[in-house]
Amino acid sequence: MRFDSVGWYDNGYADICDDEHKYPCPDIIVLGTTQLARRYHNNETINLNKYIRNYLKKTGISFESKFTKYAYYDYNVNNNWLAVPLAIDFRIFKFNSTTFDHCINNRYDLKYPPPRSNSWERNYKETWTWEKVLEYSKIITECTGYPGLKLLNNYYEDMNFLINFCQSLNIPFFTEDSDLNIKKCGLRKPEYIKKLSILKELVGNHYVEKWFNETDIENWMNSPYPDSFKDLKKITYNDTTILDDSFINGLYYANLYSFTQADEIKYSYYPGSSSLLGSGLVITKKSKYPDELFEFFEILIDEKYPVYSGINPSVTPIDNIYGNECMNINVDKKENCNSLLGNDGIFPYYYINNNTTEIVYLKHISIESDRGISIDHYNISNSLNSELFSNIQNFNFKCDNHLSFEYKTIIINSKFKIEIPINSKEKLILKSMSDVEKGNIEHDNELKCEIYSHTFKTAKPISFPYNNFMEIKNLEIQSPTTLFFAHLYYNYYRTYKKKRQHLKI
Repeated sequence: MRFDSVGWYDNGYADICDDEHKYPCPDIIVLGTTQLARRYHNNETINLNKYIRNYLKKTGISFESKFTKYAYYDYNVNNNWLAVPLAIDFRIFKFNSTTFDHCINNRYDLKYPPPRSNSWERNYKETWTWEKVLEYSKIITECTGYPGLKLLNNYYEDMNFLINFCQSLNIPFFTEDSDLNIKKCGLRKPEYIKKLSILKELVGNHYVEKWFNETDIENWMNSPYPDSFKDLKKITYNDTTILDDSFINGLYYANLYSFTQADEIKYSYYPGSSSLLGSGLVITKKSKYPDELFEFFEILIDEKYPVYSGINPSVTPIDNIYGNECMNINVDKKENCNSLLGNDGIFPYYYINNNTTEIVYLKHISIESDRGISIDHYNISNSLNSELFSNIQNFNFKCDNHLSFEYKTIIINSKFKIEIPINSKEKLILKSMSDVEKGNIEHDNELKCEIYSHTFKTAKPISFPYNNFMEIKNLEIQSPTTLFFAHLYYNYYRTYKKKRQHLKI
């Protein structure tokens, strides 16, 4: 078997399998989820429906059931399965703790993003928002003299960022015209434009690092404003900074495969919902061995082989199989929970409520063959001035791999933290006082994997709520998003506002 590495662009766009044999003709291509539809619509790859039906007959297991819930959106076009999911990627947030410490010590109003600071409380989803990211980016810029936010510098990444930003603010980036069977821009409503003003301030005030090719910018700004959409200039990325994350000043919008390893670079929760991307394996139309190739795919997705764990750092496309960075941590939450609660007795736990550290005493008990906790009314009433536990007083909760208020099960969150459901929708994270005694409040790898899991659960494909469609790739190629950000960064819309009104679209 021969492997050729040609890069993501050629994977998606290079000519293949021509009749004159001028171009290479691979049997398998690894394509990003936004590239799948284009190759398929160009009649260069096959759909896998026949093989997926045969897989069910042979194994008794539906192909779809093996993969995560959003695989259908990313790998299926018009009820045609185009690829076997291979890798998962989603956007994450990092920050430079040294910068935060410096600015905090200089009396700037900052605190570590959640969950690194306990002061965010239980409602951090309502407070750790893009508005707060804007505020922090501005503060860090003023404190350090350098932009406070950095975006992952990679081709088309600004489009992914904009789509994800809109999803987080409940703005539909795409809408569908069912009569014409086309997708359209969903940003035109006044209330959506108002929400997007965050970007105007963030980019226009240079609180974010620029990523544009300066030569393209100079040519664009020195050219007459175009008379039609087709004449809009294409602005590319600065090739010298592609995937360069050697300098992170403040906050960093990154992906799972960014390579920063410095101790001061910490992970945090994502503001809003992250975007879900990935890659899959396709079979080309002119391959002579499609049957054998799908048999090879069947070996890859067999859970007894470590292929998916080796490729993926966090989670994998296959449910309940974790990536190489989180395998040991997520092997068995129930077992780890049983270990944490292994000693009988009454033990103190703490959490943050209204910027105040609260202490609660929980009794460690045995429940059948597992361990658990008893939330006793006497211990609660003497420990808290809170109604948080009103629904769960005098109940026992058992360790499990899944959190459930109905079944009274708890899970371990990290080495010294447990999650308790306080009703059918809310949970509370309690931290054992043992981590204070042992000086182990932060366990970076465990916390990182907790953040991975938390981010993945709320991530959405960039085409959501629609299935994959090839126009996404056209947007990437034409790069109108980069042009949009260039207008904001250089305040170009002010100079050419009148001319822009006459632009023929």
